[in-house]
Amino acid sequence: MKFIYLIALSSQVGCTVAQTSDFQIADIEVTEAGYQGERARKLCAHFNLTVEQADDYFSTAKRIDENKAHHEHDYYSCWVSGYLMHDNEKCEWQIDIGSLGSVYCKDQVHTFFCDTCEGFMLDQIPSLQILKT
Repeated sequence: MKFIYLIALSSQVGCTVAQTSDFQIADIEVTEAGYQGERARKLCAHFNLTVEQADDYFSTAKRIDENKAHHEHDYYSCWVSGYLMHDNEKCEWQIDIGSLGSVYCKDQVHTFFCDTCEGFMLDQIPSLQILKT
């Protein structure tokens, strides 16, 4: 059985407005960071994003469909999540360390990928600094 471990963060709120093409968001909050599986514990313990980094992610990331996310991108067991506003609705979001993100609003899932966000993602984990060279 897999367990999900969460690292509690103090709630951070940003009053910025990010826009990725046709998807506007506002009031980003970072509420937690987490990981799945004991093997990920050591690696993921340092993965965290600030409100500004989450805002940068959503300003840069492109919307992709679920099929493309499933077939062309890896899913990672380290993530940061929180809440944001989209179309006057409070939605949940999650970004993993591989730059794949999701926004959950009512019954809809909006999937994102940022192919230029690797820098600040890898900056979060000191042992991965060698991958940036």
